[in-house]
Amino acid sequence: MLLGPGIVACVALVAVLATLDPADCRPALPQGPGVTLDETFNIQMGAFFTEAARTYGVGLLSPVSLHEVFSTPGYNPDHPPLARLWLGIFHDLVQWMAPPANVANGPAGPLATVTVSARAGSAVAFALTVFLVGGFTARGHGSFAGTAAAASLVMMPRVFGHAHLAALETVTGLFWTASILVTAHLWSRRSFPSDRVAAFTGLLIGLTFLCKMQAVLLPPLLTVWAFWNWRLFAFRPLVIAGLMTGVVFIVGWPWLWLDFPKHFVDYFSSATNRTELHCWYL
Repeated sequence: MLLGPGIVACVALVAVLATLDPADCRPALPQGPGVTLDETFNIQMGAFFTEAARTYGVGLLSPVSLHEVFSTPGYNPDHPPLARLWLGIFHDLVQWMAPPANVANGPAGPLATVTVSARAGSAVAFALTVFLVGGFTARGHGSFAGTAAAASLVMMPRVFGHAHLAALETVTGLFWTASILVTAHLWSRRSFPSDRVAAFTGLLIGLTFLCKMQAVLLPPLLTVWAFWNWRLFAFRPLVIAGLMTGVVFIVGWPWLWLDFPKHFVDYFSSATNRTELHCWYL
């Protein structure tokens, strides 16, 4: 049942990985899109997190070490850390497994980065999203429907194109999709969700919050859907899910600890205050 979506996801992964290169680092492969403005910050912060992990090791879990990492002038708190950490992990993994040609593999500094290597993180996140959509569709409607759903997602030009960038949106989309599909699967309409299921839902939504601000749209959607199906019985699981979301978000972003609740308020009050960049998607 999952074979079709799995094949589509693998094809999507190969298709994106083959067209990531913006600077002739992989001469044998087709040219990828040029480097965007946000990629620079995202890759640098991803490399910053992985370098901190190598430097401190297990000691990074110490509150003192976390304070040193997240209070340094080199840290940029404009976005939560999870999506950037994802890109940083894949950047280092690709640099270790298959460093691009014409790029020195030795570190030129603590934040030396290669765009095409970090972009692999978005490619993997996109392929996993495709598999999730196809897999959950196949469970409910059969293998053909699952394969068609997965293929339909791959053939969306903007989504497929954005998966080529070391941006936060594709990773956020993975956790967003997981939150929606897992919640729809586990919250049975025959009875209101158990406390354990509600807590797991909150965990997934909390991880989405740790990717990017767009996660704020998830709780209202879940709330309306839950009250529509279970009326007042939805109140308890929604409270549990909400509390778990808050705990995961705060615990997972140590920068918030340094001056809480000021940093918490600053983030949610300024996260939409961005420079407008008009893009032509063709």
